Amino acid sequence: MFLRFELKRNVVFDWLDFWFNRRVVYLFKRRSQAHTNINKELHHSSLLILTTLRLSLPALKRTIFVSREEWTPYDHSYCASLAQVEVSLSYRPCRHGTTDPEVALLLVLLLAASAHISLHHPSVYDPEPYNDNYKDSNKASDPLDGLTFDQWWWHGYLNNPPIARPDNVFELPANGQAKAWISTSRSYTPYGWPERMFPNPEAIVEPFADSPYVKNNNIHTTNRSDLAGCVLGISYKSDRFQIKPEDFVIFSVAHDCPARWLQTFQVPNLPACPNGMCQCAWFWVHKSYGGTDQIYMTPFQCKVTGASASASPVDVAHAKPPRKCWDPANCRLGPRNPMYWMNQDRNNMPEVMHFAPSYSTLYGFPEGAQKDIFVATNPVNYVSRPFPAEAKCNGKPSRLVSSGNGTLVLKQNDILVSPNCKYNLWFGGDGALYLGTPDRNSIWDTNFYFRTNGNPGGSGWTASITKAGDFIIQNSAGQNRFTSPMTSNVGVGPYRLELTNAGQLVLFDSLGHDLWESSWNDQREQSWVGPFNPDPPIWKTFARNSTRVLIKAQ
Repeated sequence: MFLRFELKRNVVFDWLDFWFNRRVVYLFKRRSQAHTNINKELHHSSLLILTTLRLSLPALKRTIFVSREEWTPYDHSYCASLAQVEVSLSYRPCRHGTTDPEVALLLVLLLAASAHISLHHPSVYDPEPYNDNYKDSNKASDPLDGLTFDQWWWHGYLNNPPIARPDNVFELPANGQAKAWISTSRSYTPYGWPERMFPNPEAIVEPFADSPYVKNNNIHTTNRSDLAGCVLGISYKSDRFQIKPEDFVIFSVAHDCPARWLQTFQVPNLPACPNGMCQCAWFWVHKSYGGTDQIYMTPFQCKVTGASASASPVDVAHAKPPRKCWDPANCRLGPRNPMYWMNQDRNNMPEVMHFAPSYSTLYGFPEGAQKDIFVATNPVNYVSRPFPAEAKCNGKPSRLVSSGNGTLVLKQNDILVSPNCKYNLWFGGDGALYLGTPDRNSIWDTNFYFRTNGNPGGSGWTASITKAGDFIIQNSAGQNRFTSPMTSNVGVGPYRLELTNAGQLVLFDSLGHDLWESSWNDQREQSWVGPFNPDPPIWKTFARNSTRVLIKAQ
């Protein structure tokens, strides 16, 4: 029995999840397209997908394409692995008077790999070593999502160290530059087929959508303005088996990445590695509207060259996961861990599906070398201080607090009002909190986090902040309707939740650290992130702390 799809212009496929053998096939709507595209992101392991479409064979040949509206197959180096298949169904499959014999298209994909993009270098951990037998390798480019910790950590290649060769350690010149090849396949790098390499690998070819880099790499966008940044992280442990996710610290950020074959990364004043060896990794998260939500991690051996004996150590003890900061004055700079997201366990990012985090100024990452990650330069405050005075609209509260003076509990008939009087926070009949304009036009609500708690039903809803720093909603029976994600015991109490003039909820601890923020239903953060956003001027005012002792607020 065949499934018949009538796909016409502007048909809305927001997303459909098909779980098969614990893997996902996402069907996404392409923004602003005249045709409906089906992107099949085919993930690791034994995966069998049978898709049948009834359409004419001539139309099928006209409408299957890869990067342009023409019949152009992928390069053979990754066509065999079926990194991505795009099937675009036109408004009318039978055009120009062609007949309409019913044709069943079966895509039977076994053991499919879904290579996307990665750093390539002989120092990379990879089951396909850097030798002449694996010039087309793309295993390091496989995305990571929906996996167990053992599967995603170290890209699953902890037991696949680089083979012995003179260049199997990536060199990082302190206060200098490091250049790395970033591609879907090893084919287009010096470690694959040099004759396939494109000229001027460090240049940006315009128009970007038609450049060889975009046409030959799966970077999840054809628009340079949609690039969300890629980074390098380092761990000052030479034994990879002793490294934990929180041991990595991001030391270099390239906002305009991935955009070129050979990417330059600025290196700060890194100290020397223990025993002459560190472990590094390349990380990338693309925007959600570019396809399936996923992360990328390519671990590799590295060492710092030209290090000064007086170089300050990296302040890994105070490194924390990045957090979104729509207001740059709230950004927590200093040492940050990489973003671990969308896997089964050990995630450190609270963002929900389709709201991908990014290595951008939205998450407090300045362009280039991260010079504030060291013990001597970390600008983060570690001293508790009194809450600032609560700003109010006509005497109405804009804040919840976990203790002390202020509103401790928001009851079902209560509201918070932003200081500029433009936004309210109120309870809906379903027990969720809604944020929007005074005329009850909602721009965000706690149902956004549908996996956080679920709805236990009941009445007598209240919202409060726990002593552990969680923003919660409960019914009169004490059952949770909502809990802010990844906020428990990560800050120093007491805590405050602010309804800001921008129409956001922001949870702060007594150190002034932004622990969690609400988003907007219109995904304005995704639209705002881009490679050309300048570093906010206010960051230049963030000064080195003189005191690093934690002092509990009274």
